Amino acid sequence: MVDLKVRLLPMTCPNTPARRTHLIIPYRFVDPVFSVGVGLTAAVLRIRREETERFPQQDNSLGGLWQKGVRMSKNYFGSG
Repeated sequence: MVDLKVRLLPMTCPNTPARRTHLIIPYRFVDPVFSVGVGLTAAVLRIRREETERFPQQDNSLGGLWQKGVRMSKNYFGSG
């Protein structure tokens, strides 16, 4: 039988303030940015899929959907 030893690493950083700040701050910044990016990507893919199903003859590329969104926003807010 093979004896596997698991070495657990500490979950906290060493007590030096500079090193702790260096390791924790980027993750606090990156996590929300990553979440927003994943959410926006999921929304764009869902909208593109639905528009392709509803209007297969129209341009449903990302550029075409962006132009359609801009046009709809201008009509809705009355600035165009």
